[in-house]
Amino acid sequence: SYVLVLGKDGNGNPTNTVSSEIVSCSLDSGLPAVPGTPSVTGKLNTSNKAVISWNTVSGAVKYEVWRATSENGTYSKLITTTKLNCINSPKANTYYYKVRAIDASNVAGQFSNIVKVTVP
Repeated sequence: SYVLVLGKDGNGNPTNTVSSEIVSCSLDSGLPAVPGTPSVTGKLNTSNKAVISWNTVSGAVKYEVWRATSENGTYSKLITTTKLNCINSPKANTYYYKVRAIDASNVAGQFSNIVKVTVP
């Protein structure tokens, strides 16, 4: 197959038409896979602390736990951990938590579902 290519001079004006053979190419499939998305649960323990837990995600070497005071509010990173849970002792309020997996190359996966925990 051939494609017509319009040549341009130094001022960007068309000069002539030349034909060029189309060359095929493909994307590198060696890109690292993004870690999966954890499934998160949240509850209040008997000491009135928020307990956030999640499942193991393939390819993850650590997890980030994020927290906000409204579901659609601004989330701040609370901790980065290799554990599968986080015990948080915030002041009395309702908090929203989400978690994402991080792989060995520091590639972050998608955020988990959001869980709500109300601390009395």
